[in-house]
Amino acid sequence: MFFNIIELPGNTVSSVDLYCGNEVVQFTNWDFNSQSMTIPLTVDPRTINLYSVNTSGNSITWTRVAKSDQNAGSNQYFYSVLNTVNGYLVSANLPESFDIPTNYIMFVKAVISNGSLGNNSTINQSSGLFFLTNNVPSGGYNSLSVEQARAKVQFSATSQHRCVTLNDFVIAILNSGIPGTENEDKITVANATDPCTINVYVTDMDSSYELELMNYLGEKAVAGINLIYRL
Repeated sequence: MFFNIIELPGNTVSSVDLYCGNEVVQFTNWDFNSQSMTIPLTVDPRTINLYSVNTSGNSITWTRVAKSDQNAGSNQYFYSVLNTVNGYLVSANLPESFDIPTNYIMFVKAVISNGSLGNNSTINQSSGLFFLTNNVPSGGYNSLSVEQARAKVQFSATSQHRCVTLNDFVIAILNSGIPGTENEDKITVANATDPCTINVYVTDMDSSYELELMNYLGEKAVAGINLIYRL
C-alpha cells in the first residue's frame, strides 16, 4: 500500500510523495520531562510527523527541522528526529521550540515500513484519480539493526543553551552555583559504556546536592542523552 503523509484539499493539482508501507500507526508515549518520545525502528523515518492538541481541542501539525536554529525566534512548533539505539527519537527539546504544557495531547504518526519490497512496484490508477506523472517507486529500505543504529547515532544542536560536548557539561557544572562545584579539578564527566550515556561525578560535593545537579544538567542536555551520577 502507498500512503500520503500530508493533508491535501480535494480537486487539487500537487506534487505528492507516496510512501510504501504496511499501515499508518500512532504513538502517544510522549515524555513531557524530556519533551520527546522514542518510536520503533520499524517505521519509515521519512514519514514521522508530530502533532499536538491543546485544551481547546485545536490541533497543530509541527514542522520538522534537521537541527536547532537560534535565529528562528521562540515558541516555534519545531521538532527533530534523531537515530538512537532504542529507536527514532522524536524531540521538541530545541531552544526555539514551544514549551509543551502537560495538559496537551501529543502524538506521532508514521508508516510501518515494508522495507525494500516496495521498490520498483506498480501504482495502479484508482477511480477519481489522475496521475500526470507516475515515477517508479524507490528509496525504500529495511529497518535498522541495533548495530546499524548504534553506528548512526548523531545529535544536531548548537552549544548555545544546550550541552553537546563533554566540556560543555564541565563548564555548565562550574557555572551552576551549586556548592562544591567551583573546582574544575574535582569534576569528572565521561562517556559511559552504554550508548548515549554520560557519567558525572564531583569529588567532595555533598550528596544532598546530587539531585539538584542532575536536574540542572538534565535541562541543558541534548534530547536522548542519559546522565548518571556515579561515585
